[in-house]
Amino acid sequence: MVLIVGGATAVQFNDNVTVKLGDGTYGEMLIFSDGTQGVLRSGSAAGEIHVQNNGSSIETMAKFIGDGAVELNHNNVKTFETTASGITVTGGVTTTAASTFVGDVTFDNGTNAGKDITWDESDDALEFA
Repeated sequence: MVLIVGGATAVQFNDNVTVKLGDGTYGEMLIFSDGTQGVLRSGSAAGEIHVQNNGSSIETMAKFIGDGAVELNHNNVKTFETTASGITVTGGVTTTAASTFVGDVTFDNGTNAGKDITWDESDDALEFA
């Protein structure tokens, strides 16, 4: 295969051709199209993919961890993370429309322990601690 770089508008590869970055056995980063979708893949199951900006100081905006979490950052601080049991949000949540929750929902008063409110789905009741 001959690759000519510097065409008028793009470098183009056929479907199912992989661009391998890094000198490991499988590379640290793989980029390819399977004919249906574009894929960005870490070269190992334990590898991570980081999306970073290129501003005055490089900051991670998102991190994709093999067999683990997806983390989203604001100003280089993690604010959203997927976990084995769901998600964790650091900071407030703002919605612009009505939200629906399924199951028990607890409003935890982090300032005054024991003064929480829980919607108990099995009792169909709002409970005040």
